[in-house]
Amino acid sequence: MRLARALAGPEFYDCAACDRNPGLKPRLGHDGPPAALWLENLLTAEPLTRCPIRQLQLAPPELQAELDRDRRTLPLYQAGHLLIAGGISDQPARWLETMQEMAELEEQAQATYLKIKAEEPVAS
Repeated sequence: MRLARALAGPEFYDCAACDRNPGLKPRLGHDGPPAALWLENLLTAEPLTRCPIRQLQLAPPELQAELDRDRRTLPLYQAGHLLIAGGISDQPARWLETMQEMAELEEQAQATYLKIKAEEPVAS
């Protein structure tokens, strides 16, 4: 979502923007696969099945809470902090794997952003 917003603007994949312009909902995939704009994930090239924000909204509450925690703790992990006291081997395996995966996705998103921006025609 952050990659799409960096490329298309801060209102991209923003529920308030879709509420103001309901025509965006089918284009971005509110109730099913998107009809326009990006039809596939920019990082994995897999087809999008619905708007990523909507997908999160429809996730079970426990998963929503876990994802929210992980998004908040990723910067702390990247700064060298751990979820619980002790060393790396004391961390919950699922959390540690998620932090590593999220960090890799952030790096991949940055590389994809730079690649797309480099391919854009230069305005004259």
